[in-house]
Amino acid sequence: KDDSRLIEDISYIGREAEIYYQNMFSSGSVNIHDSIFVGIEKIIIDEQNDFLSGNPSASKIYQAINELNPDSASEGDGFT
Repeated sequence: KDDSRLIEDISYIGREAEIYYQNMFSSGSVNIHDSIFVGIEKIIIDEQNDFLSGNPSASKIYQAINELNPDSASEGDGFT
């Protein structure tokens, strides 16, 4: 744990792991220090990044759904 206590009871270990990952993936903000990017060339411009990280429009979603093959089904993995 963050408070340096050792958890030995198996029933508490699972719960602490659950809490840890819930906190990690549900936090509203992520602090990324720019220093980790030193030496990495920036090849995507801000406009491209905005497009890639933005939400698709309703018309784009509609278009993608209509382009699906109605006579096909996914394989066992649900994707192919």
